[in-house]
Amino acid sequence: MTTRDAMDETRVLTIDRSATAPRAPSSVTRTRRKQTKFEPSEPVFMTQFAFNASATRDSLQDAQDEERATARLLGVMGGTLKSYFVSQTGEYDGVVIYSFPKNHDSRTFTTLLKASGKIDKLTTTKLMTSSDAAQCGKAAKEVHEMLNGDNK
Repeated sequence: MTTRDAMDETRVLTIDRSATAPRAPSSVTRTRRKQTKFEPSEPVFMTQFAFNASATRDSLQDAQDEERATARLLGVMGGTLKSYFVSQTGEYDGVVIYSFPKNHDSRTFTTLLKASGKIDKLTTTKLMTSSDAAQCGKAAKEVHEMLNGDNK
């Protein structure tokens, strides 16, 4: 490879850091959004889980042991168990609904579940109340109106 080839290759790999994202028209950037006020709400999560074969055998002895262990783990971490359900059908063996003071605690919880060696599969969904969803809809409407000039 010649020096010239190396320079050409370097140019191809160089990222243009001076490029910026397209800006909104100046009329939009000067407009202030009404700012919907969101009430503080507790982060609530739903984790669906599937036991591996040995954990399934263990749960035959006392399914309530798993619920108690889950409640204890959440409590030690500062969370609260809202509901623990065992699934009768579907790909998951159960569902846990819980809350934490901070969002990142949910990731810590699911990491501990995975590390337990009892879980083959899990998925977590952050939940919100219907009143929170209504506030999000109101905020989205305000932004939409601002972007389209419909300041009603």
